[in-house]
Amino acid sequence: MLAELLRIARFGLVGGLASATYALIVLVLVDAMAMNTSLASVLAYLLAIPVSFFGQKHFTFGSSAAARGEFARFLIVQGVSLLLSLVVMRAVTDWLGWSHRIGILAVIIVIAVVNYGIMRNLVFLGRKP
Repeated sequence: MLAELLRIARFGLVGGLASATYALIVLVLVDAMAMNTSLASVLAYLLAIPVSFFGQKHFTFGSSAAARGEFARFLIVQGVSLLLSLVVMRAVTDWLGWSHRIGILAVIIVIAVVNYGIMRNLVFLGRKP
């Protein structure tokens, strides 16, 4: 139980770093470059993928499995998560009419919950117990 709680904490730290990367990029693209929020969200999400993969593989899960197989599964999860992030951002900004800053927070929360379960059970199979 303690090991799982520590893994969740590490997941949160890595996710926080990837989320900060995502948020900073969205803010720059939207606020400084007047980019559409949906496009900015997609680009930022893609640019945060390497931060997330290497942090989760090595720090969170301590996986010793081949990176190629894990990265392929990780990319599939990220593709699904990217679509989910787009839906969440559009729901918040376009449908609810709220700020993209609230959209950023909503994307971060939804993706964190979904991704932990999938990464733990389907992506990093060579993880430490």
